[in-house]
Amino acid sequence: MSLFKYIFRELLNNKRFSLLFVLNLSMGLTGFIALDGFKASLDETIAQRSKTLLGADFGVSARRPILDSETDAVTKKVKNHEQSKMIEVFSMVKAINNDRSRLVQIRAIEGNYPFYGELELKKDSGFVSMKGESNVWVHPEVLGQLNSKIGDQVTIGVKNFRIVDVVESDTASGFTTSVAPRVYMSLGSLNETKLIQAGSLAWHTKLFKIPGLSDEELEELREEVFSEVESAELQVFTHKKASEQLAGLVSRLNDFLGLTSLVALFLAAIGTFFLIRSYFSLKVDQVAILVSLGLSSTQAFMFYLSQIFILALLSSITAGLLSLLVVPVLGDLLKNLLPFSVNFFIKPETFILGALVGTLGSVFICLPLIVKFRKTKPQRLLSLQSDLSFSRSDLFKLILFTLPSFGLFLFLSVFLANSYKVGALFTLLFLGSGLLLAAISWLLFREYKTKSLSLNWSLKDLSRNKTTTAVCFVSIGIGVLLLNLIPQVQKTIEKEIISPDQSKLPTYFMFDIQEEQVDPLKNIIEKENATLKNISPTVRAKLLKVNGEGFSKSITNKSGKSALTREEERESRFRNRGFNLSYREQLDESEKIVEGRPFSGRYEEAYDSETFAPAEISMEEKFAERLGFKIGDLLEFEIDGVPVAGKIINLRSVKWSSFQPNFFVQFQPGSLDLAPKNFVATVKVSGFDQKLKLQNEIVEALPNVSMVDVTRVVRRLNAIMKQMSWALQFMSLLCVLAGFVVIYSIANHQASLKKWDVGLLKALGAPFDLIRNQFLWQFSLISLGACVVGILISVFASFIISVYLFESSWRLYFVTPLVTIFGTVLLTVLVTMLAIRKTLNTKTVETLC
Repeated sequence: MSLFKYIFRELLNNKRFSLLFVLNLSMGLTGFIALDGFKASLDETIAQRSKTLLGADFGVSARRPILDSETDAVTKKVKNHEQSKMIEVFSMVKAINNDRSRLVQIRAIEGNYPFYGELELKKDSGFVSMKGESNVWVHPEVLGQLNSKIGDQVTIGVKNFRIVDVVESDTASGFTTSVAPRVYMSLGSLNETKLIQAGSLAWHTKLFKIPGLSDEELEELREEVFSEVESAELQVFTHKKASEQLAGLVSRLNDFLGLTSLVALFLAAIGTFFLIRSYFSLKVDQVAILVSLGLSSTQAFMFYLSQIFILALLSSITAGLLSLLVVPVLGDLLKNLLPFSVNFFIKPETFILGALVGTLGSVFICLPLIVKFRKTKPQRLLSLQSDLSFSRSDLFKLILFTLPSFGLFLFLSVFLANSYKVGALFTLLFLGSGLLLAAISWLLFREYKTKSLSLNWSLKDLSRNKTTTAVCFVSIGIGVLLLNLIPQVQKTIEKEIISPDQSKLPTYFMFDIQEEQVDPLKNIIEKENATLKNISPTVRAKLLKVNGEGFSKSITNKSGKSALTREEERESRFRNRGFNLSYREQLDESEKIVEGRPFSGRYEEAYDSETFAPAEISMEEKFAERLGFKIGDLLEFEIDGVPVAGKIINLRSVKWSSFQPNFFVQFQPGSLDLAPKNFVATVKVSGFDQKLKLQNEIVEALPNVSMVDVTRVVRRLNAIMKQMSWALQFMSLLCVLAGFVVIYSIANHQASLKKWDVGLLKALGAPFDLIRNQFLWQFSLISLGACVVGILISVFASFIISVYLFESSWRLYFVTPLVTIFGTVLLTVLVTMLAIRKTLNTKTVETLC
């Protein structure tokens, strides 16, 4: 008991160190705990609402009618069940009273949909209002976009319908980017519209209500059905799986937010190490005394390590309380990405995890100091040395004892990113940036002769305390790097795809064009002086074999369970999808061959009629990488029951942000001419009036052709991007704040060490401004240099990301860097003034005591 009293007395006697330690570490832990709490809140809400989001317990879906034989596995295994059919298709809808038209998503349902949740109608007319009648329900946006009201008529396909009700709440809407609002009609009415034709883009779904089965039993049922179904086109899902996929956008954003929070934690770790090193430097003599009284140096070290452990626990508690404020802020920043309100909370497990990270991290940070503490002898009391500087002979042990901290950081990176590749890459890039910043600070700050005495003293201090200088430089530089990288990339992408007048974005993206409608469509577009581009065939197929072996649609991890990492989830999705094949005579300007050779002309020109050689295939490079395909692989597809073979002869890069029709798999021209197909195309229109006139003419003549307003889509994407950017910058701001805590800690420590010097300078008549400016110059130079270098690195990184990852033309954005430099240097001056205030007020008489 007396030991604990002594420990707490030590902490109370060193209030400044204790407060700085708790403030510094809690700042880093706050982001980590808040992000884990946000993710847990989102997952819990989705889990609670998963049945409501799907409207059922279980389902199967495909882009073709589902056969009864394909759902026999469900009906045979589960006796007590209900089922409901649903078809979803995109279509243009036109108001009869004013000729306005708009793309909508038609959802044709049966009367028992949904099994869970509800469709809340304004007039509460019930399903009977549209059963067997030419009536529809619409989302409120449809009324506004068509300038219509309840009771008005609209044309869908070849049939007129009356709007009888408005869907005010749709609990089964799932996550959406609002490409098109929804219109509900009865399943029987859909057939009368003539929208569903061969090759039409429609999703057929069968939903099942299976009461009494747990999530684990539903998952077992899914795996059984999945293994028995032969078609790769058929998707089998439980309500839980479906909700996880729907939440993918926010989940991935949360992963990257987590990595950003890890930066704040890393900066806090730097500050913590510096604080502990400074504190232990002051306690080395006490350790020598304890050793002289019979304790080993390790036992003495453990005594002080227990103090760090207690402070780490206090930091974790403080971070937990702060995160209760941060989580709702994140929720507010991302609220428009969620189709429902989230009850934000933090589980006890999250607090425990934060405490483990805080305490283990603090202990790991202390491990390198063992190198010096184990050498502490009583003879040290006769020495004037009072620091814990490391010699070259300590280098190997220092690296060895640093490995646990590196391992913890890598583990947390993988854990937060939910991806081995992303986590490892982030760790390498982040540590590489830190080492680069440290090296630049090491080379940058030297002794230079100037006319200012205070500036000369500052430069001398910076050059003599290179380790301290590097810590400050890295702390500010990394925070500034993140704060500038995000808006720089965002502005580049916005400039690339959000400004149609300065790019080659089409006005409309059209799909579900039947083969016999191609010529009439060309005539309409030519008549309106618009530009039709990239009219491309789409052929649905499924992959049967790869190099003569059956293509497996399933994927499991090493433990044999469902895919867990982002890479495994992505590969599983790609394996369990039908293939859209296409062909074209030449590459589009958004494509480029990166490996292999071009097609050797048309198929019939390259091979004679008696040679049954496989057609040549061009494959998108990232798609090939995900599925493990390479040049020379022989693929066998099935198209409408007919086997078609092809050999990969090149890999392409595709600029998807062009919004032009592009495909993962393209066959040699002439090889798929006889296959059943429909077409997609883009059209460029100049002027709003011409745009509306063309849209109305196409809807009138070709009602099944769907037209996506690309400018409307990119505006929505821009809004989503800005929300994500605000969330990321919010977390980056935590990193900057953590960096300022490091600056405060170091400035305060440096000022404390120079307390005697300050008193002496005052005694010698040095003016107050000269003494103060010495400190201000020192940390302002660090801040300014770190800002400039951090911004330069962010500019270079944004160039790499924009050009090589997004394949966009890079543009420099000046506003954020200028604001960052001014704001960071100003805050540094204020933080430094606060940190050195007590030392500057030192009286001359105090140095004589």
